Amino acid sequence: MKKRSCFIDPPGLDKGLNIGLGYLCSAIKARRGSDVEEVVVYDFHNSPEPFEEKLKKIRGYDFVGISIKSYNVADAVEIAKRLRKHNKLIVAGGVHVTITEKGFFGGEPGIRHRRHR
Repeated sequence: MKKRSCFIDPPGLDKGLNIGLGYLCSAIKARRGSDVEEVVVYDFHNSPEPFEEKLKKIRGYDFVGISIKSYNVADAVEIAKRLRKHNKLIVAGGVHVTITEKGFFGGEPGIRHRRHR
């Protein structure tokens, strides 16, 4: 069964494009034999579409990845909490998560972390 995946670039201070999410989507789409049918980036700070409308569109994805930077943590966590009941898997990544991994996953209510080694 084909899967639907999306990545979220939460609102923040910058207005540029998140090139990391672009690379991830391109790599997923280029992978031959991938079971991913759809890969989309929802840009919350460059798009004029209202916040609530974007959240409605994100419901029902099999995988949701959220790019978190230090200046958009609060918005990213709020988005994750609101989407949790509508999506199968939500993954947090990005600069802030990489730098503060233990503190982030231990201190943000509604964000759970499990690691396989």
